[in-house]
Amino acid sequence: MEKSYINNPSPLLKPVEVARRLSISRELVYRLIQTGSLPSVRFNRTVRVQDSDLEAFIQKNWTGRQSF
Repeated sequence: MEKSYINNPSPLLKPVEVARRLSISRELVYRLIQTGSLPSVRFNRTVRVQDSDLEAFIQKNWTGRQSF
């Protein structure tokens, strides 16, 4: 099933905003985008990450608390 960005818009975030949310460097955000780990959309030289894709990335990579 293909996403419909027009009918169900989610805010588009700049890499610097993604970096702030994840407390990581902007360079690491670009690396995650480049490797395909974090989906993005490009407009010429501008890169944006959809808020819902960031949330999905967080959920996919969430390890939670380890119980011993």
